Amino acid sequence: LLTWSPRESHLSGGMLIRIRTPENETIRLQVDSSTNFSDLLAQAAAAASCSLDAASLSLNGTDAIVAVSNASVAEAGLAQGDLIYLLVRAEGDETATPSPSDTRQAPPIAA
Repeated sequence: LLTWSPRESHLSGGMLIRIRTPENETIRLQVDSSTNFSDLLAQAAAAASCSLDAASLSLNGTDAIVAVSNASVAEAGLAQGDLIYLLVRAEGDETATPSPSDTRQAPPIAA
C-alpha cells in the first residue's frame, strides 16, 4: 500500500479531478479544494456505480492511497486536472482491481 502524507498547498476553490475506472473510462468530478479524500472516494464510487466498501483510490493504478481520508484534496497535493485511479475489489477479493492496460506511473510523492 502507498502511504500518502498530506502536505500544504496553496490551492483554493473548486477543481476538476479526473478518475480512471477499472473499465478504463474517465469520470470528471468537480470538487472543492477542501473536499476530503473520504468524500472524493464516495463521489467516485457513486459515479462509477460501485460499492464504496469495495473501492479505493490510487495514484498509479495499482497501490491504494492510505492515511489521507481526513485530508483535503488540496492538502494531499492534488491539483486541477489531476488523474487518479479508482480501484474496485471483486467480492471476496482482498486486493483491488487496477485499470486494465494502464501502465503509466505516477510521479514520486514528496513527504
